[in-house]
Amino acid sequence: MRYPTLTLSSCRGLAEERFNSLNRQLNIEAQWVGDGDDLNLAPLKEAARKISTLHQENRLARDKDPIEGEAAKHLYNALLSRDEPQTSVPFPVLDDPGFWRYLSIGYFWDFIAWREKKSFENGNHMKYIDGKNQAECVLLRMFLRISALGGAEHADLAYELPKATDFWRSHVLRVRTATAPMLTRAIVELQAADRLMTEDLREFAKRVNRTWSNMLLNIYSQSEAEDLLQELRIGLANHDENSLD
Repeated sequence: MRYPTLTLSSCRGLAEERFNSLNRQLNIEAQWVGDGDDLNLAPLKEAARKISTLHQENRLARDKDPIEGEAAKHLYNALLSRDEPQTSVPFPVLDDPGFWRYLSIGYFWDFIAWREKKSFENGNHMKYIDGKNQAECVLLRMFLRISALGGAEHADLAYELPKATDFWRSHVLRVRTATAPMLTRAIVELQAADRLMTEDLREFAKRVNRTWSNMLLNIYSQSEAEDLLQELRIGLANHDENSLD
């Protein structure tokens, strides 16, 4: 399959043009790589339209993370369609940072600039569009958020939690939890039902991460993951009570 990409230098130059273009249409000359038929970009264009509408309807939202989570559902469905698998993007394409750069510049720039407004205003924007860091590049982390939950059928959990930016980036995407959908879903559901505050959540996440050293959590069933997390939460509560004695 042939698909469009942007080099890092091209991405950087086009980003500067984006900053200076106001409403002028950019001429994005992507490099098409691969063999065979061209990738069908129509589902991504439709996802971009939906995400633009979502962005406009919530542009004044103070908590942007649930909006990112809902947008992630549209993006994921466009990339890996359950209804039309023939339009799904092959995994080698999804592994190419140049593809994410192309999408960031060509289709989702306004949403990304809104999501990371402060960084964009300070000129610290490349890490959010360069396709390199799975916890920073906005589109890549959106896709991986749904993947971490186990796919489109669980996508509603991607925006279940309010004020969850650090939760997703630090406690899911940057650690092995992202490879265990049952565990990720169980953590989200537990956090939604009985929210831990920042410091307790960090300690809880450390306990989950340490558990990986002697358990293969990515083969746990949903109920096994839930039982494990309950045990860790009880251990955390007992630790907090002992600390107060």
